[in-house]
Amino acid sequence: MDSIPDWKKTGSYDSDLGRRVTVGDFNNDGYGDIAVANPTVNVDGMVYIFYGSPNPDTMPDVILVGEDSGPFNSLFGCEISGGFDINGDEYDDLIVGSEGYNVLNGKVYVFFGGNLMDSIPDLEFGGPGGFFGDELGMLGDIDGDNYGDFAVGRSSDDTILIYRGANNLDSLYDYVFADVGLSHNNWFGSFDGVGPLFPGDQNRHLLVGARNYGDSLNGKVYLFQGGSPFDTICDAFAIGGDGMHFGYKVADAGDVNGDGRNEIIFSDRASNAPDKVWICKYVGPGIEEVSNYQLSISNEQLAVCPNPFTTVISVQCQVPSDKKKMTLQIYDVSGRLVKSFSLLTPHPSPITSVTWDGRNDVGKKVTPAIYFAKLSSGDFVAVEKIILVK
Repeated sequence: MDSIPDWKKTGSYDSDLGRRVTVGDFNNDGYGDIAVANPTVNVDGMVYIFYGSPNPDTMPDVILVGEDSGPFNSLFGCEISGGFDINGDEYDDLIVGSEGYNVLNGKVYVFFGGNLMDSIPDLEFGGPGGFFGDELGMLGDIDGDNYGDFAVGRSSDDTILIYRGANNLDSLYDYVFADVGLSHNNWFGSFDGVGPLFPGDQNRHLLVGARNYGDSLNGKVYLFQGGSPFDTICDAFAIGGDGMHFGYKVADAGDVNGDGRNEIIFSDRASNAPDKVWICKYVGPGIEEVSNYQLSISNEQLAVCPNPFTTVISVQCQVPSDKKKMTLQIYDVSGRLVKSFSLLTPHPSPITSVTWDGRNDVGKKVTPAIYFAKLSSGDFVAVEKIILVK
């Protein structure tokens, strides 16, 4: 892969072309297609769909046009999302937000893909509150029914509405996620579908950012695990430091390190430190990880081998010389401490290897299962999953 674009579409001088872009195989021909939004063109906005092929051109194959709704620009295409089939016809579908529609009340349009995809919306609906459609996205199948699902957020009142996919899709939302209770707006509204999160995981999951969470605008990232039955109870979360605005944007990072499970990625917008992007791995229940955006963690590493193991596993820790003391602990999936090791510096080598024979602190052999190795020193924490098999 090089840095020379293989396909390029250029707008006019005052164009908003490309403010939002999404992809999906909308005509199910085996080639990915590109949808490009220009929410200010033609007064109310347009979305252009370019079909993929061995030699794609820059002439749009389908053009979607926003509605005229009065004195305000409808901003059709302020958000767009594709890439999943929400009605079960094996064509990827497209959803388009129009936050300025009807004097800024907002509206969402659903366009089903097809061999001859047309420009007529198959479903359209408004919502309670203003700017409906300013946040939306395809999530994939988060409730285990083999239909893609999608969400529409209203960050103005900390609410996300989930719409389940179906072959008879309607405009009624099926789940409501809300983050309330503080005197100010949390901006609970940046979200994405993520997954798989662990080996064998067949589900997609919901990731949500609330960048203004906390009295000190710490920010918070929530993870809601998918599956059947699906619920609105948070399964894991991360909270930033003072003024961090943790979770400003969140997304599925894909399988970054090739271990068969996807990582999650989110950004902050710190008021007193450089902005950062965080890539994290969901390590399971019972493990608490603490983050400090002022702490460099580039020198500490944790590796396990062999994994899975049957009798003995080697846990290798790279311990920097400035750490007075580090601890290595083994937990089970319920968060119960199984085994503790104390690592003191300085060491003869910067890399210390600890051997665990699968026994707990009282010398009893533990049962084959999933465990977690946790390396910690002050605010730094690193976790690796280890699997004991028969």
